[in-house]
Amino acid sequence: MTLSQPSIESSILRMDSLKTHCLAVAVLFLVTVVRWAPSVLSQTPLFDEAIYLDAFRAAAAGNSPYSIHGYYYPPACAVIGGWLFSNLGQTALVIVIRVLVILGLVSTLWLSLVWWRTSARRRVIVGAAYLCLAPPVGLGLRTGNMSFLVIGMIVVALMIWQERSVGSGLMLGSSVSIKPLAPLAILVLLVHRPLRGGYRQVVAGLVASVVMLGSLLPLDAFREMLSQNIASLSLNRSFSLHRLLGLVGVDVHPLVAMTVVAVIAVVIARLRPFDEIDLLCLSLTVAILGVPLIWTHTLLLTLPVQVLALLRAVERRRLFLTEPGVPGSTSGIGRYELWLVVLAVAAIQLGEGSGSVDRMSAWIQLIALGVPFVAPAALAGYVLVTSPNRSTAGTPSPA
Repeated sequence: MTLSQPSIESSILRMDSLKTHCLAVAVLFLVTVVRWAPSVLSQTPLFDEAIYLDAFRAAAAGNSPYSIHGYYYPPACAVIGGWLFSNLGQTALVIVIRVLVILGLVSTLWLSLVWWRTSARRRVIVGAAYLCLAPPVGLGLRTGNMSFLVIGMIVVALMIWQERSVGSGLMLGSSVSIKPLAPLAILVLLVHRPLRGGYRQVVAGLVASVVMLGSLLPLDAFREMLSQNIASLSLNRSFSLHRLLGLVGVDVHPLVAMTVVAVIAVVIARLRPFDEIDLLCLSLTVAILGVPLIWTHTLLLTLPVQVLALLRAVERRRLFLTEPGVPGSTSGIGRYELWLVVLAVAAIQLGEGSGSVDRMSAWIQLIALGVPFVAPAALAGYVLVTSPNRSTAGTPSPA
């Protein structure tokens, strides 16, 4: 017996009316503003906002944004930010950034809950509780980082590429101009073997690639960005494959580690036909694993993976209890897989506290940082391994 597999098609979003989606996002937006009012309503620019504003101010004045300490983002971000700074002014620009960041956050959360087959009211209540209590949400909003905006763009794009290929590509590529989290997600989208709609993946992937390359212009600024030594950036409170390898004495440049992740991702993406859920899980996970430097709030990019893994584990647990003869129901892992998934999700959500181990021994850091960093890959692997589409491996994907 195979488990039912929800699909990321228009039908999954149309389970609720457009009015319901808009109301849910509006309610979650208000909850976020009220809960984190000291940060989102602050009249003083927050830590990362101050860096953005200084870089935008420099770009607007014709100077290099890379003269600002802490600014490591693509040239297009500074160009667009400089234009907005000149035309809107600092106060209005900060308001725009905060609104977009919160919209990215609540959109990611709401779309992550879309597969939970329950009432919209219950999903809103759970979503509101998450916004109020989750440590990654507080960290991201208190620092004023734009990661939540980029995360929202990536998640939305990967959920609409089947029906809005060009729009998906534009959104994915544009996200890179703000913060380069999506390059490996774009690669996986382009090379994976889809169960259906093959030409759409090519359209979305190529559009995203062209826009992403455009975000690196002008070339002089891009060269200046590359001249900054990524390997020397502060690793405090951060997660990355580069940092974990360094803790065991392996000195690998972050871009080399990213290339290794990319090769592994391509191999996995070509193993068998992927449906939209498989693609979403693999894309979001490799996007996180390949980034040279991330903080715990950036792990919110894997929130859809976490929710899908939890729902899959609950469904399988229910099946094991009602049909004891199902393969896997009597194995040790089968009996405890729900709790293992819960622990993996908890490790991701509670990863912020791992910053307190920065000055401890390498092995303590390796455990404290490695578990929440590897947990998304474990959850994505769980969703892929338990996917009913494994049985279609070797079947050619339709165009």
